Amino acid sequence: MRPMSAQVEAEPKLSVRIGAAAREARKRAKLTQEDVAERLGFAPEVYGRMERGVTMPSVPTLKKICQALGVTASSLLAVETMKPPARSASRQAKQEDSPEIRRLLRRLRTLSKPQLDAIRIVANLMRPDSVNRGSRRPTHRKSKSAKPAPHGK
Repeated sequence: MRPMSAQVEAEPKLSVRIGAAAREARKRAKLTQEDVAERLGFAPEVYGRMERGVTMPSVPTLKKICQALGVTASSLLAVETMKPPARSASRQAKQEDSPEIRRLLRRLRTLSKPQLDAIRIVANLMRPDSVNRGSRRPTHRKSKSAKPAPHGK
């Protein structure tokens, strides 16, 4: 087991969860900290620090703890009780977008505000429902030389 360092600061909750799960498993097995420490070849104080979440066990040590307590690693890691993070609608949409859409979005993020405004105008003009929404469409003036299109054919 190694002491928690600045590098592992993002894991204090995990170390506490592992320690609490190990403590519960140890008590269910009717073992003392000294019993488990002896099975692991550790000093009881070292095992006690792990149960309190002060230290994070390495993967090989976690495996030994599981064997000593007769539990699975997923039970010590509390994988069964962890809920997957809720996916926001935007994150879910990002994963469902085609590669072309994702490339276009990356490109759009690099544009300046005037460039984005120009793209927005063009995109609005391309929408089929833009006429119904009262968006500004360019008015085309007919030249005097243009003849009206014949009707009927």
